[in-house]
Amino acid sequence: MSDPLAPAPSPWLASTVTSFAILASGAFMLTITRLTGVQPRRWRRVYWLVLVVGCSTVGYHGWGEPAGGLALKLGVVADSTSNLLLALAASLAAMVDLESPGTQWRVRVGLQALTAAAIAHVLFEKFVDANGSTIQIGGSGALSLSQLAMIANYVALFTALYRGRERMPDASRRLLPILLVASLASIGLAVPHGDVVTPPFFAWHALFHLAGTFLLLLLWALNEIRFGQAAGRAAPMDGA
Repeated sequence: MSDPLAPAPSPWLASTVTSFAILASGAFMLTITRLTGVQPRRWRRVYWLVLVVGCSTVGYHGWGEPAGGLALKLGVVADSTSNLLLALAASLAAMVDLESPGTQWRVRVGLQALTAAAIAHVLFEKFVDANGSTIQIGGSGALSLSQLAMIANYVALFTALYRGRERMPDASRRLLPILLVASLASIGLAVPHGDVVTPPFFAWHALFHLAGTFLLLLLWALNEIRFGQAAGRAAPMDGA
């Protein structure tokens, strides 16, 4: 009989299964947003990118990691690039909603440059110099430059939401602390390497997928509430 406390033989399997949660959440957000029709196109683009991230993450963990070689390199590039573009799109959408034009322009230029540099670094790392660059955290964790760029984008997102909270309905404001806790949990779960499994069943990268999915659904719910209440006072918003 196998030891029930033994680590799972393949953390990739757990990561692949939980990747479908990201994929399903993107489909859910797009479907409900389409039916209600209250959120502007800039946020619908964000939810399309959630769907893209789900597809790329399933491919990366389901095929790239087990196959190795070129499939792994392409999987890493697709996964990292789609996540970076999702973080950038969400931060820019929030700034359009809640920040002044001057702040939007300054922060947008910085975030776009940082995101472009992170994508270029991923391409260089996978196809030119395989040594890579990470910030080591403890004995079994690290953050890559692409993850740090994603964190910077999400910091800009939450800063915009916090600064603009007085323009949100009460129901949306009440979600902000939960959103912050979910984001901190996601960052913490992203630190351990993808193959770290703590017995009996804590596959940390798979848990990161679930926390990230919860975070994205919370963000969607916050937007659905605030745009829904605005649409109740005026015509449905269908701006850029």
